[in-house]
Amino acid sequence: MKKDKQRVESEEWDATRFEVFFSLKSHDETDRDFVILEKAYRSMPVPLFEQFLEIFVDRNHNLQAKNKAGQTMLEIIAKHAQSTEYLQAIQQHLN
Repeated sequence: MKKDKQRVESEEWDATRFEVFFSLKSHDETDRDFVILEKAYRSMPVPLFEQFLEIFVDRNHNLQAKNKAGQTMLEIIAKHAQSTEYLQAIQQHLN
């Protein structure tokens, strides 16, 4: 992160802001649920991602959706050394 940028960890999001993610579409053959989940992972700190997952699962979206390469977000996140909390958040919803 650039020195002139500060990371905002305690930001509150309302339902409208989460809703933007659910309006995302796939522009190729990637499963739409994967696109939504990936964007949320890349855009949210862990506490917000956990809130998002509650909504995602409640709406019956697929946590095991795959990208064009056949990978799930769980498989991708598992390769990121500093993403353990994201990985655990998804795993909690798979059980």
